[in-house]
Amino acid sequence: MENKKGEEEMYNSKNRSFVITIIVIGLIFGFYLGRSWSVKGKSSTQKVATTTEEQKIDGIDIRKEAPEKVSPEVVKGLDLTGVTVGSLIVPDQSAGNSVTISKATLKESGWIVIKNGVSILGARWVQKGTTENFKVELLRPTVKATEYKAEIYSDSGDKKFDSKEDFSKEIFSSFKTR
Repeated sequence: MENKKGEEEMYNSKNRSFVITIIVIGLIFGFYLGRSWSVKGKSSTQKVATTTEEQKIDGIDIRKEAPEKVSPEVVKGLDLTGVTVGSLIVPDQSAGNSVTISKATLKESGWIVIKNGVSILGARWVQKGTTENFKVELLRPTVKATEYKAEIYSDSGDKKFDSKEDFSKEIFSSFKTR
Protein backbone atom coordinates (compact mmCIF):
# COMPACT_ATOMS: atom_id res chain seq x y z
CA MET A 1 0.00 0.00 0.00
CA GLU A 2 2.84 2.39 0.91
CA ASN A 3 4.56 1.58 -2.36
CA LYS A 4 1.40 2.43 -4.33
CA LYS A 5 1.02 5.74 -2.41
CA GLY A 6 4.67 6.64 -3.16
CA GLU A 7 4.15 5.92 -6.86
CA GLU A 8 1.02 8.12 -6.87
CA GLU A 9 2.92 11.04 -5.26
CA MET A 10 5.75 10.68 -7.78
CA TYR A 11 3.21 10.61 -10.66
CA ASN A 12 1.46 13.74 -9.30
CA SER A 13 4.82 15.50 -8.85
CA LYS A 14 5.78 14.76 -12.47
CA ASN A 15 2.39 16.03 -13.66
CA ARG A 16 2.81 19.28 -11.68
CA SER A 17 6.28 19.82 -13.16
CA PHE A 18 4.94 19.22 -16.65
CA VAL A 19 2.01 21.63 -16.14
CA ILE A 20 4.31 24.34 -14.71
CA THR A 21 6.70 23.92 -17.67
CA ILE A 22 3.82 24.27 -20.15
CA ILE A 23 2.56 27.41 -18.35
CA VAL A 24 6.02 29.03 -18.40
CA ILE A 25 6.47 28.25 -22.11
CA GLY A 26 3.00 29.63 -22.83
CA LEU A 27 3.76 32.86 -20.95
CA ILE A 28 7.05 33.37 -22.80
CA PHE A 29 5.42 32.68 -26.17
CA GLY A 30 2.51 35.00 -25.34
CA PHE A 31 4.88 37.81 -24.31
CA TYR A 32 6.84 37.66 -27.58
CA LEU A 33 3.72 37.31 -29.69
CA GLY A 34 2.08 40.30 -27.97
CA ARG A 35 5.24 42.39 -28.30
CA SER A 36 5.53 41.69 -32.04
CA TRP A 37 1.90 42.70 -32.58
CA SER A 38 2.30 45.93 -30.64
CA VAL A 39 5.41 46.95 -32.60
CA LYS A 40 3.79 46.22 -36.00
CA GLY A 41 0.70 48.22 -35.11
CA LYS A 42 2.52 51.51 -34.53
CA SER A 43 2.84 54.09 -37.25
CA SER A 44 3.54 57.77 -37.50
CA THR A 45 3.49 60.32 -40.28
CA GLN A 46 7.06 61.32 -39.44
CA LYS A 47 9.78 59.40 -37.70
CA VAL A 48 13.17 60.43 -36.40
CA ALA A 49 16.18 58.20 -35.90
CA THR A 50 19.06 59.34 -33.75
CA THR A 51 22.10 57.67 -32.27
CA THR A 52 23.53 59.21 -29.10
CA GLU A 53 25.73 58.19 -26.20
CA GLU A 54 22.74 58.28 -23.83
CA GLN A 55 20.02 60.77 -24.33
CA LYS A 56 16.49 60.91 -23.02
CA ILE A 57 13.77 63.09 -24.44
CA ASP A 58 10.53 63.31 -22.48
CA GLY A 59 11.64 60.21 -20.56
CA ILE A 60 12.29 58.16 -23.72
CA ASP A 61 15.83 56.89 -24.29
CA ILE A 62 16.12 57.50 -28.02
CA ARG A 63 18.89 54.91 -28.36
CA LYS A 64 16.79 52.10 -26.93
CA GLU A 65 13.22 52.97 -27.87
CA ALA A 66 11.66 52.58 -31.29
CA PRO A 67 12.24 55.66 -33.51
CA GLU A 68 8.50 56.24 -33.96
CA LYS A 69 8.17 57.00 -30.23
CA VAL A 70 10.13 60.23 -30.66
CA SER A 71 8.30 62.80 -32.76
CA PRO A 72 10.07 65.54 -34.75
CA GLU A 73 8.38 68.12 -32.52
CA VAL A 74 10.21 66.67 -29.50
CA VAL A 75 13.56 66.84 -31.29
CA LYS A 76 12.96 70.40 -32.53
CA GLY A 77 15.41 72.71 -30.79
CA LEU A 78 17.56 69.85 -29.47
CA ASP A 79 21.28 70.47 -29.92
CA LEU A 80 22.42 67.42 -31.85
CA THR A 81 26.09 68.43 -32.09
CA GLY A 82 28.78 66.76 -30.01
CA VAL A 83 27.03 63.61 -28.83
CA THR A 84 25.30 62.40 -31.97
CA VAL A 85 26.51 60.69 -35.08
CA GLY A 86 23.51 62.01 -36.97
CA SER A 87 19.76 62.10 -37.33
CA LEU A 88 17.13 61.90 -40.06
CA ILE A 89 13.53 63.05 -40.33
CA VAL A 90 11.65 61.65 -43.32
CA PRO A 91 7.88 62.12 -43.68
CA ASP A 92 5.52 59.64 -45.28
CA GLN A 93 5.06 60.86 -48.87
CA SER A 94 3.65 60.25 -52.33
CA ALA A 95 5.34 57.64 -54.51
CA GLY A 96 7.63 59.08 -57.19
CA ASN A 97 11.11 59.56 -58.66
CA SER A 98 12.56 61.27 -55.58
CA VAL A 99 12.30 61.20 -51.80
CA THR A 100 12.00 64.37 -49.70
CA ILE A 101 14.09 64.50 -46.54
CA SER A 102 12.74 67.01 -43.99
CA LYS A 103 15.96 67.23 -42.00
CA ALA A 104 19.33 65.48 -41.90
CA THR A 105 21.97 66.25 -39.28
CA LEU A 106 25.37 64.65 -39.88
CA LYS A 107 28.48 64.89 -37.70
CA GLU A 108 30.58 64.14 -40.79
CA SER A 109 29.73 64.60 -44.47
CA GLY A 110 28.26 61.46 -46.01
CA TRP A 111 25.47 59.92 -48.01
CA ILE A 112 21.72 59.75 -47.53
CA VAL A 113 20.72 56.46 -49.14
CA ILE A 114 17.17 55.39 -50.00
CA LYS A 115 16.56 51.65 -49.72
CA ASN A 116 13.80 49.16 -50.37
CA GLY A 117 14.88 46.20 -48.27
CA VAL A 118 18.46 45.58 -49.41
CA SER A 119 18.03 47.30 -52.78
CA ILE A 120 19.46 50.81 -53.07
CA LEU A 121 17.18 53.15 -55.03
CA GLY A 122 19.22 56.33 -54.80
CA ALA A 123 21.85 58.29 -52.86
CA ARG A 124 22.76 61.93 -52.30
CA TRP A 125 25.92 63.51 -50.85
CA VAL A 126 25.21 65.72 -47.82
CA GLN A 127 27.69 68.03 -46.07
CA LYS A 128 28.20 67.75 -42.31
CA GLY A 129 25.85 69.83 -40.23
CA THR A 130 22.11 70.23 -40.73
CA THR A 131 20.44 70.20 -44.14
CA GLU A 132 16.68 70.71 -44.42
CA ASN A 133 14.01 70.05 -47.05
CA PHE A 134 15.98 68.40 -49.84
CA LYS A 135 15.34 65.60 -52.32
CA VAL A 136 17.20 62.40 -53.08
CA GLU A 137 16.74 61.51 -56.77
CA LEU A 138 16.08 57.82 -57.40
CA LEU A 139 17.27 55.41 -60.08
CA ARG A 140 13.79 53.85 -60.12
CA PRO A 141 10.59 55.26 -58.61
CA THR A 142 9.01 54.29 -55.32
CA VAL A 143 5.71 52.41 -55.40
CA LYS A 144 2.47 53.31 -53.59
CA ALA A 145 1.71 51.77 -50.19
CA THR A 146 5.27 50.53 -49.62
CA GLU A 147 7.68 51.08 -46.73
CA TYR A 148 11.17 52.40 -47.51
CA LYS A 149 14.18 53.46 -45.49
CA ALA A 150 16.43 56.54 -45.67
CA GLU A 151 19.82 55.74 -44.17
CA ILE A 152 23.04 57.64 -43.41
CA TYR A 153 26.18 56.13 -44.97
CA SER A 154 29.82 57.09 -44.47
CA ASP A 155 32.04 57.94 -47.44
CA SER A 156 35.31 56.13 -48.21
CA GLY A 157 36.90 59.49 -49.06
CA ASP A 158 36.23 59.79 -52.79
CA LYS A 159 32.77 61.44 -52.62
CA LYS A 160 31.44 58.78 -55.02
CA PHE A 161 28.80 56.45 -53.64
CA ASP A 162 29.84 52.81 -53.71
CA SER A 163 27.76 50.34 -51.71
CA LYS A 164 30.81 48.07 -51.36
CA GLU A 165 33.10 50.78 -49.90
CA ASP A 166 30.70 53.22 -48.21
CA PHE A 167 29.05 51.77 -45.10
CA SER A 168 25.83 52.37 -43.21
CA LYS A 169 26.11 54.20 -39.93
CA GLU A 170 23.00 52.31 -38.79
CA ILE A 171 21.02 55.56 -38.56
CA PHE A 172 17.82 55.43 -40.53
CA SER A 173 14.26 56.65 -40.77
CA SER A 174 11.51 54.50 -42.25
CA PHE A 175 8.72 56.06 -44.28
CA LYS A 176 5.72 54.92 -46.28
CA THR A 177 4.50 55.96 -49.70
CA ARG A 178 0.91 56.71 -50.52
